[in-house]
Amino acid sequence: MDKFFSRITLKRTILFLIVPFFLIQLYRPNKNDKDSVMSDDFLEISNAPEDIKLLIKNSCYDCHSNYTNYEWYDNISPISWWVDKTVAKGKVAINFSEWKNTDPQKRLSFLSASVFDIKTDRMPTERYIKLHPLAKLSIEEKENIIMWIDDINRFDPYYGINEH
Repeated sequence: MDKFFSRITLKRTILFLIVPFFLIQLYRPNKNDKDSVMSDDFLEISNAPEDIKLLIKNSCYDCHSNYTNYEWYDNISPISWWVDKTVAKGKVAINFSEWKNTDPQKRLSFLSASVFDIKTDRMPTERYIKLHPLAKLSIEEKENIIMWIDDINRFDPYYGINEH
């Protein structure tokens, strides 16, 4: 009787776990692959060198642009829900794909915040690096990005600020 009861309990438990797992796969959040005009993109507007473009795209663009390179596991619910929420939060902070349409003051504050976040290892986040080890920036790569950001002319008329 115990074997029979255990077998039935095991089957029901497995069924109870598997059916909901497959049902939640039916809900899919929107993919972050919107059509964007490349001329609105931060790296295009700022004429970033190719090495800087590659570093920033690899370490920042999955969460802070309209183009996310999804891994296979990013398509499995509930992971896909978490990824969608993380990308949405990142794009609220700043969206590189819509840089041209971003308020000039927000652009300036973001450039300053970016330098701070890179120096203090706040970005890319540790959680992101664990899932995407190639996004980890070396000390030299961080210094190169920071020097490039510092060299951007923040008094360019593009930013809407008058030089004093």
